[in-house]
Amino acid sequence: RRWARHFTGPVLFFLTAIPWPSILEKAAAALLMPANAAIALEVLHWLQIPAIRSGHLITLPGGTLGVEEACSGIRSLQSTLMMACFLGELYHLRGSTRAILLICGMAFALFTNALRTIGLSTLAARSGLAATHAWHDPAGLLALGANVLCLFLLTAWFVRQKKAAPVLPPA
Repeated sequence: RRWARHFTGPVLFFLTAIPWPSILEKAAAALLMPANAAIALEVLHWLQIPAIRSGHLITLPGGTLGVEEACSGIRSLQSTLMMACFLGELYHLRGSTRAILLICGMAFALFTNALRTIGLSTLAARSGLAATHAWHDPAGLLALGANVLCLFLLTAWFVRQKKAAPVLPPA
């Protein structure tokens, strides 16, 4: 039991770092693509930008924007989960705290990727589809950087809470 607890962190880190089985990756991307498109469509309507969604495609007055597998957020999600496992192991966080870090990491990745999709679709509506090509990769890097920053800040908060907790003598 002790051995399993000792190696769980490194094994989980390894499993998030290697490529995921294609069936799992495709299933996750198939869920994320239309979800990102639906979120972006809702925000476009709030901004009074006319748009229609069909699956993972957003039709704008200037053309159709596709939220493809590369834009689904699966890579950002995988990278963020890997970073959460790494930080949990690095700071020797408790299992429950690591689980919270993983869940928050997933939420950060999904949220920042939705912001990326919203930003790119708004840019496409206002400046044309060609403008999204220039901003596609920088927006992805910015989303990943925001994920890492959020995870570091959350981890620092957990570490500070761990140090501030009173240590009781054994009974």
